[in-house]
Formats: sequence, C-alpha cells, structure tokens
Amino acid sequence: NVEVREEGEAEAESSRSLESDHSEGQAAGEDLEVQRTQEANEAYTAMKMETTEVEVTCSSLAGASPADLHPESLSLQDIGLSSLAPLGSEVLRGLTSLCLAGSTFKDHGALSSQLAQLRSLRELDLSRCHLGSLPRLAGLRSLTHLDVSGNELSSSCGLVLCISLRRLSLARNRL
Repeated sequence: NVEVREEGEAEAESSRSLESDHSEGQAAGEDLEVQRTQEANEAYTAMKMETTEVEVTCSSLAGASPADLHPESLSLQDIGLSSLAPLGSEVLRGLTSLCLAGSTFKDHGALSSQLAQLRSLRELDLSRCHLGSLPRLAGLRSLTHLDVSGNELSSSCGLVLCISLRRLSLARNRL
C-alpha cells in the first residue's frame, strides 16, 4: 500500500513538474513571440516614419513658391525616389548639383525629360538606381561630374554627347 502511494505521488509530482515545464516553455515562447512582434512593429514604424518624412519633404517642396526655393545643391540620397515630378521643375531648374543615389526610377523616359530641364547641372549622382541604360543627357551641356556606378548598365552610349564631362564613374556595372 505504501509503495503504491509513493508511486502515485511520484506520478502526480512528475505530472505537476511537466505542466510547470510546459507552462514555462509556453511562457518563454510567448515572450519570444511578443519580442518578435515588438521588433516587427518597431521596424514598420521606423519605415513608416521615413516614408512620411519623404512625403512631407516632397509636399513641402512642391507647395513652396519658386521664389522661396532656389537651391544650388540637392541630395535626395537613399529615399527611394521614383520620379522627380513631386519636386517641381521650378525647384530643380537652378540646381548645379543633384544626388539621386539609391532611387528607383521606373519611367526612364520621364527621368530623361526631367533631367533635360536642368541646364545648369554640373554634378549628377545616379549611382545605385538600378538603371539598365543611361537616361538621355544630351541637354546637360554643363555636366562635368557624373556618377552612375552600381547600376545595371551594359553600355555607355550617350556619354559622348556630354561635352563638358570631366569626371565619370561607371564602376560596378555590366560593361
């Protein structure tokens, strides 16, 4: 009788221990899940804040009068810009230096048209823009520096029309 009772007590204790271990494991798993969810939420919030900042910046620039904005140099590096249209041609017209590195231009024809309006442009950075071909640069007669490194270019066609070009970076392309 005593021996049976001890076995029964041992089984009950073992069962309680397993339930406790399972609860602790479940709690640890829940903690890990909560931590992953918090990290995902933080990453999403940071990404959303960056996007909002870009939208606010573009909205602010697009809404400003041309008299208010005549920068000579503008860097829009790594904001994933897909078009220059939100900036407005009046803002861009007087630029001498423009950095668009890390942008993702979808319409290369529109990019060429927008760049053609920048007659005073001397420096242009189109590095890491996933370009398969160069935009038309013939109208940019003042262009002296061009960085198109880190793209997917397989040809340098069109560069001969850049008569003032002094510095060119074509590194990390498919040439």
